[in-house]
Amino acid sequence: MSSTAVNKRKRVFNVAFLCFVFLLSMFIQSSASAAKKKKKIVNAPATQEAPASEAVSQEAVASAPASEESTASAPEVRKNPAKVKEPRKTVPDGAVDSRIAAGRLGIGLNFPGIDARWFVGDKMAVEAKFQYEPTAMAVGPRLYYYLTPMANLFPYFGLEGAYVMNSTDKAKDSGYIAGDQTLKSTGFAAGGFMGTEIYVYNDISLQFDFGPVYVALANKDETLESGGIDFMINFGLTYYFGGAK
Repeated sequence: MSSTAVNKRKRVFNVAFLCFVFLLSMFIQSSASAAKKKKKIVNAPATQEAPASEAVSQEAVASAPASEESTASAPEVRKNPAKVKEPRKTVPDGAVDSRIAAGRLGIGLNFPGIDARWFVGDKMAVEAKFQYEPTAMAVGPRLYYYLTPMANLFPYFGLEGAYVMNSTDKAKDSGYIAGDQTLKSTGFAAGGFMGTEIYVYNDISLQFDFGPVYVALANKDETLESGGIDFMINFGLTYYFGGAK
């Protein structure tokens, strides 16, 4: 393996590690904030009912002098109990957040491509993904499973596969000069990933995930085959619509 390839892998690993640390810190902060809000709601003092002194004493009404000319009864005193402030609405235990519920649709941009996502069930989504670069193209499905969210932080993991096309400049890579200078290969990629999705505004979210992927490529003209495990990083921006609100 050339020194350029080694340095590229090191840069990719460093970027992934920094992103993982950043997301981990956001997850911890979000968990702490959610715990504080829950503690405030649980410890909120219950509002007491209005004192019984507001009621009119029956003895006082009975002792009032009766008037022969007036048949009007004593005015009724209305009770105005203090209103109890309702706590902030949260997702009930066992319920699924509407943002990862069945029927939710999303379209997004990823680096470098586009994708469309559909929640086929609660916490489970499928995605069609397309990516393009000048020397490579990949298209294929993804399967997501979401874990229990923390505020606006939605961790997930999943599996993916893709059909891959790749072109390589033979003159640069091996000093090959005669004939066509471009070596075109096709193959597949398959692997797993884990990451998180962060809602930044209403139905708009950012996502980041990473994981190992096995890539196998072959060139039929020159009977060349190559394969190995690579480390993939994915960034994306998604807009959601539909589903229960």
